[in-house]
Amino acid sequence: MIHWHGPTPLAGNGLKHGPEYCPHNGMPNRQPRPRADMSKLADALFSRTKQNVLGLLYARPARSFYTNEILRLTGMGVATIKRELDRMVDADIIKRTITGNQHHYQANPYCAVYAELSSIMHKTAGIADVLENSLQPLWPQIDSAVVYGFKMAAQTEPDSAIALLITSKTLDQQTVLSELKQARERLKGSIELTLIKVPDEQQPALDQLNQQPRLWLKGEGDDLQKTG
Repeated sequence: MIHWHGPTPLAGNGLKHGPEYCPHNGMPNRQPRPRADMSKLADALFSRTKQNVLGLLYARPARSFYTNEILRLTGMGVATIKRELDRMVDADIIKRTITGNQHHYQANPYCAVYAELSSIMHKTAGIADVLENSLQPLWPQIDSAVVYGFKMAAQTEPDSAIALLITSKTLDQQTVLSELKQARERLKGSIELTLIKVPDEQQPALDQLNQQPRLWLKGEGDDLQKTG
């Protein structure tokens, strides 16, 4: 008996065969990419205070927050927050407006690195981080989760809803919405949840996702096809 130790040979139809190849097209099977630990990335890039402030302001860039709101939503001390806000205003990362005796702060769209900061904060300490933390008790039951349309909505409509699509075979709408209560408070906005449980609902959801900017919290679309 001859034992072959080289590369997987081509079959008669010209396709490569073996567990490492797709039986339909002979292409290598895509291995799932390990998801980066976003909290570690954020910790390496920014101090905890910067994460809290930037995560709040850049998650809803079309909305301003007054000082007491920032203190309440971040849970940080007055002196710490004030010092960080002053630094960010001086660096043109955020802008400050004064109404009466209230100081309002908002992400500065004219910041030289606005697009880059917005992208980083959405993926680490912004929308993604807030939603993931809220959904942690349900994480094992979630097949995939994706935020879509967030960039356009956040920049043009201060009170616009965050669109979240989740696929799960076991969860119901009320259970998920209950866990998202803290996220709604933290992001100061409503969350439009689409929960997919059966295959018949998949295609309209896929069509909608393909036309929107999207940010995957779990999975990268493959699980959407498998749910049911």
